Amino acid sequence: KNVFKNPLRRIQQQAAEASRANRPEGWVDTQYPTFANDCSMPSYATADVRYGYQIRNVELALTVANLADAKYYSVAQTCTSGAPAAIYPEAGRTVTASVRLKF
Repeated sequence: KNVFKNPLRRIQQQAAEASRANRPEGWVDTQYPTFANDCSMPSYATADVRYGYQIRNVELALTVANLADAKYYSVAQTCTSGAPAAIYPEAGRTVTASVRLKF
């Protein structure tokens, strides 16, 4: 069956071929911020969603990072009384739009 006989189907097919979506995920296991391993930072997981659309040599994309808005930190400078101290929390959910030009 040729989907290109119907103009509407042809447009829908071309739109589907130009679209790209993906869902990267990440898992980081327990980490130890000091060489003495006297405290640990908890593990965490994140999930991102990205959708891109290609128009000739231009790609338009929208990305949502940390989709579940997980609260976590990936850096701790030291340990105090067996707990991580001087921590730097990571960003919550973020939305980014981008344009890429290929030439």
